[in-house]
Amino acid sequence: MEEGFKLKENIIFIAAIAALFSQVYMGIFVENFNVSFGIVILIIIFYEEDTEDKLKTGMFCGVFVCILRAFIYFLQSGGVLHYFSEGLINYFPETIFYTSYVIFYLIFNKRIKTVNKLFFYTIICDLFANISEMMVRTYLLKEVVGIKIYIGLGIVAILRSSFIWIILNLMNRYSIKLLKKEHKDRYMNLVMASSRMKSEVYLMEKTMDNVEIVMSKSYKFYNEIKSFKKYPKWESEAVEIAKDIHEIKKQIALISRGVIEITDDKVDEKVMEFYDVLELIGEIMEPSLKDKNIKLHIEKGQNFNTMKHYYLISIFRNIINNAIDSIDQRISIDSSSLSKSYNGNIELIHYIVEREDEKYHAFKIIDNGRGISKKDAEHIFSPGFSTRINFETGSINRGLGLSIVKDIIEVKLKGTVKFTSIEDQGTEFIILIPQSELEE
Repeated sequence: MEEGFKLKENIIFIAAIAALFSQVYMGIFVENFNVSFGIVILIIIFYEEDTEDKLKTGMFCGVFVCILRAFIYFLQSGGVLHYFSEGLINYFPETIFYTSYVIFYLIFNKRIKTVNKLFFYTIICDLFANISEMMVRTYLLKEVVGIKIYIGLGIVAILRSSFIWIILNLMNRYSIKLLKKEHKDRYMNLVMASSRMKSEVYLMEKTMDNVEIVMSKSYKFYNEIKSFKKYPKWESEAVEIAKDIHEIKKQIALISRGVIEITDDKVDEKVMEFYDVLELIGEIMEPSLKDKNIKLHIEKGQNFNTMKHYYLISIFRNIINNAIDSIDQRISIDSSSLSKSYNGNIELIHYIVEREDEKYHAFKIIDNGRGISKKDAEHIFSPGFSTRINFETGSINRGLGLSIVKDIIEVKLKGTVKFTSIEDQGTEFIILIPQSELEE
């Protein structure tokens, strides 16, 4: 019962839309005969949507169009009730047109596989539906219809079918564009998520190395304790500590392996153009820059192909995020007069340098934020250190971003990272990575 109600509701909705669009028309050939666009909308809906009862929908459309036009005729004639009934008689053939059109459409429906075929068959449907309407007007309403009118109906059929063809093609092109954008957005999100995961995996791998060092120290400690027979409890506790550390290492290894498997399954390791990496960075950072008086300027430099795009994204994202926070802090801490005149600016500049017969990709990231104090400068690459404080809540960032950046650059990419900073003027990071490490 509920499905039947929804079907009726859907039919009435489509019929109402078609009736409204039927008011866009051209009045030609015969009095009270209008070439409308209601049928154009109806056929587009039939083609794009899986309408269950097309014949009933077509009949309802004809009735709705007839009633709406009769009502408008009634209003235009001064609101005398007699004119409403006259309007119903004059526009009754519209129901014949819509019903006939849908009947012919259903006959050809299985053959309509493409928009081009639809164009051909809608010409036939339109022509024969108009002829059916004209026959009713001729024999019931005694309207005079000549051969020229039937020729004109052929032209109208071609024109109206052309409108259907053009609109559907435009819709298809727009849908393809949206689909491409959606795929691009999805891939961007996957790359971004994978970049973050790979950074976290790298952090876990580094933690595992540290755990390994601690574990070897604990075993060494255990061997030293064994020589002290007076403290057997120490010996057993040292063994337990070593075992616990080993278990922690195994758990971290399992988590790391699981994350690697997820990222490798979701996004293939593909070669990516550097310009595409920069475009992704621009789109990734856009939400962070929105509604802020901060501009990100990127100088692309020379393009190249790379498999290390995840690392580059992680490096740029972390440093640019720090730059945004630094600019925000300068605005919030400094005077209100500064916040009105101050424009935040971040630059990412790429260029090639040559040193000792080897070429390097150089990346310079400059901001005009709060800068880094001499006291903090010694610790900015230390894990856990952070100047990113929320002054409203008092929460402090976990402080792993620049630590990860430094390790990725120096360990994974065999490069170097240096920075210079002046308080209340800004910070400049310079990254050098050998071409042989980045390019494919």
